[in-house]
Amino acid sequence: MRLPSGQVSFNTAATSGPWLSWPVSPPRRWSSGKTFLAVEVHQTSGDTADLVFGMSLTAARQFPAVFTDPSQPADRSVGAGDPTTFSAEFLGTPPLSFQWLKGGNSITNATNATLTIDPVLQGDAGSYSLRIGIRSRPNVTRSAVLT
Repeated sequence: MRLPSGQVSFNTAATSGPWLSWPVSPPRRWSSGKTFLAVEVHQTSGDTADLVFGMSLTAARQFPAVFTDPSQPADRSVGAGDPTTFSAEFLGTPPLSFQWLKGGNSITNATNATLTIDPVLQGDAGSYSLRIGIRSRPNVTRSAVLT
């Protein structure tokens, strides 16, 4: 996650900033024997020498949805008649539910991981966010402004 495509080595820089948490989706069923979790840490730039890594592992049947990039969905400035798509990076244990909101209110039939508005009209301007979750533990992204 957050590394460029292609071969990765010890000096490959991360593409964006730190995470607060990152749930790992296990295989459908754990098998007896050893299970391994491998991790690497990559800084976003090579101009600092400090690096901190901490980790905890919690076993659960279902993890709540977590957004991995707090800056998403990104704000959009679009010309009238052009299309635009909102999205957010997330992790969570399926089944997940998706609901896009405009100004905090549910958008009818906007229940996918992405929201495409095509074409964008003047009345589409406003703030958009994504509510994602599992049953009673939903999580909502930041509000992205569409102008």
